[in-house]
Amino acid sequence: MDKLFTLIDIQRRAIEADSTQELSHIALNETIKLVKYKVALFWRMDEAGVTLENVSGNASLDPKGHYANDLKNFIRKQIKHSPEDNESRSFVKTFKREDTPFTNEPDSDYALLVLRTRKENIVGGLWLQNTAPFEEAEIRILEELSVTYAHSMALSHLRGRKGMLSKIAASSKSGWMILGVVTAIMLFPVRLTVTAPAEIVARSPHVVTAPYDGVLEKIPVDPGELVADNAVIAQMESVNQDAQRDRTVQELRIAKSKLSRLRRESLASPEKKAELRQVQSD
Repeated sequence: MDKLFTLIDIQRRAIEADSTQELSHIALNETIKLVKYKVALFWRMDEAGVTLENVSGNASLDPKGHYANDLKNFIRKQIKHSPEDNESRSFVKTFKREDTPFTNEPDSDYALLVLRTRKENIVGGLWLQNTAPFEEAEIRILEELSVTYAHSMALSHLRGRKGMLSKIAASSKSGWMILGVVTAIMLFPVRLTVTAPAEIVARSPHVVTAPYDGVLEKIPVDPGELVADNAVIAQMESVNQDAQRDRTVQELRIAKSKLSRLRRESLASPEKKAELRQVQSD
């Protein structure tokens, strides 16, 4: 019964959301009360295509990073190949790790929630990631929420347009002229990004160390770049190594000279043979 009241409360708050930003916050941070997940991303669909709008918690997402590009391409592919019976309603699809582009993330299951209305078609959705498979009951809840989120998103767009346009039209005698200009501007897509502080910690880190002390001179790879086996990922300054090599060469030259001298002296002086044996053993 508690989950039923929670579902009703989330649906009511979603319907009353005044903007897509407010709706995305509800979808990302309130849905977890009914469906457990580790990470959630809210995406929207417009003339520019799929845009990753917001992330749950305090995390941030690089819109030009490998993860963002792979996720957007994957969502586009799933939308393109969506079942025919879902052409006029929202739907939820679940995936195993090996069926996604993120095969390097262990112990993860995914759910794609597509928000679609009969009139506006696809308006956005949620991408959920969890460490355990989503249960059948959780999928049913997501399907119920998808209908509310879809219509709430379409309604928030309508509210935003009507509220802004009516204020412009009533504020001046030339309101209709301004209204026309604003309408033209609205035809151009605007990308929105959200940033927040976050720290990424590797689950199984591999520490790379150098066999000697020195100063790091250059890192020839970019952050996030894939590297092949035996590829150079860092270069150390060679000043210290060159100086140590010169000292070692000089010490070797001196030791060879001393050994040659002792061999000559041992031929004429038997007591030098013990010293010669000691130097040879060293």
